[in-house]
Amino acid sequence: MPDPLRGALRERTTVGSVLGWATIAAIFWLMFDGALVQVALLVALLFSIDSIDVLGDVYGFSSAIKPLVVGIVGLSGIGAILFLESVAMFDEPGGIWQFLFLAALTVAGCWILYDGVRRLRREGVWADAAG
Repeated sequence: MPDPLRGALRERTTVGSVLGWATIAAIFWLMFDGALVQVALLVALLFSIDSIDVLGDVYGFSSAIKPLVVGIVGLSGIGAILFLESVAMFDEPGGIWQFLFLAALTVAGCWILYDGVRRLRREGVWADAAG
């Protein structure tokens, strides 16, 4: 791992950020009734989205990269959750609400992906100062 990236990670890792991630994991744990695979998948996807800011600061990406990555990671995560849940979601009480929640997230992910592609075409990959 390059030194600038290591320094940026040390700088941004605080007690508050760790507690925030633990809170997010606990909320998803309750939402998915203790399904460890789904919770781990969502936390990993959210962590990858959050790491875009660090990588952007270190390597000079423009701000247009983040919505694109959020859309891609969000849609792939929703697809993975639907694959893991599959038909069992509808057999459980309240399963239709989980499906509707994921459908709403899918619509939001599509919109964010569209916005990311549009912004990336307009602004470019690199920030002005970097290249």
